[in-house]
Amino acid sequence: MSTPSEGAPVSAAVESPAFRTRNAATAFAGLVLVAGCFARFGLEPEAFIGSFFAVVLLVLSVIDLEHRIIPDRIVLPATAVVLASQLAFFPGQGLEWVLASIGAALFFLLPILVYPQGMGMGDVKLALLLGAGLGAAVVSALVVALL
Repeated sequence: MSTPSEGAPVSAAVESPAFRTRNAATAFAGLVLVAGCFARFGLEPEAFIGSFFAVVLLVLSVIDLEHRIIPDRIVLPATAVVLASQLAFFPGQGLEWVLASIGAALFFLLPILVYPQGMGMGDVKLALLLGAGLGAAVVSALVVALL
């Protein structure tokens, strides 16, 4: 979405057809993701955690595509909710969730220490969320994403 020109009211941009279309498409995609989680897991904790995780990733993707940022005020609380939920419902896999989160974040932090212009800290925090949501599967996800 382009920013409104100087002097143009913000409400004009919010009421634009492109804005409404993008929001409708995002809402539809969110519904599909939630339906997919419940179709896959039924009424189990995985469906609720997966739905939250998927919708947060969708929202972060839309924001990142538009503004090129991953907002801390979304990614950090979402990471806490996902990780706490995983630990509460699956305590036997607690070490996996924590190590996957920390490992994924470190995987992206190390290149930033070498070449800070290459990536932002938002990517590190997003990797933390991915580790909390995917557990050990984050390794496969990162390999596929990097390819």
